[in-house]
Amino acid sequence: MITWFAKNGLGEDAIDMFTKFKEAGLKPDGQMFLGIFDACGVLGDATEGMLHFDSMTKIHGITPTMVHYASIVHMFGSAGDLDGALDFIEKMPVQPNAVIWESLMNIARVQGNIEIGDHCAQIVEQLDPARLSKELKDGLLPVNDSDTPKKKVKKYNPLAHTKHEYRAGDRTHPENDKIYKVSKGNKRIGKRSWVCCRDQICSS
Repeated sequence: MITWFAKNGLGEDAIDMFTKFKEAGLKPDGQMFLGIFDACGVLGDATEGMLHFDSMTKIHGITPTMVHYASIVHMFGSAGDLDGALDFIEKMPVQPNAVIWESLMNIARVQGNIEIGDHCAQIVEQLDPARLSKELKDGLLPVNDSDTPKKKVKKYNPLAHTKHEYRAGDRTHPENDKIYKVSKGNKRIGKRSWVCCRDQICSS
């Protein structure tokens, strides 16, 4: 339930439930802490997230896995603290793998921090070159939304997918005014086309 709250943007609800869970004398597990880290990321509160991380190891005796470390990195990124994420990785008691560095690389480039993004990319290439595409190696991953090519999406129009019975003089159609404007425009175009065509025929 805690994870569900966090994944759905209900960070405070996740924290409240976690607090009540501990107050009831129940022992949280590693999976539950992942939900808490996500919740702190949603709230943009990396400080509280680190307090929970410390309690996970020192109070509850849970040994962090790479998944926990990656979750903390993502938490810092969600809070906009890329320097904190980098500092956390560099101080990890175990060797951070390519997944950890790639996670920070992607977050940094999306947020426009090219310096940290490129730094992480160099480390990822050393640890596992296969994880980087040519675009990532060249630093061509879009760094913010404005740099991302916008794909034109045709808006769905429910009226375009509905058949309507239409009779001369009928003004009950929901887009009646538009229909009459188009109709008049077509008549003018048709008249001009006919005059042009007629003149060409006569001149020949």
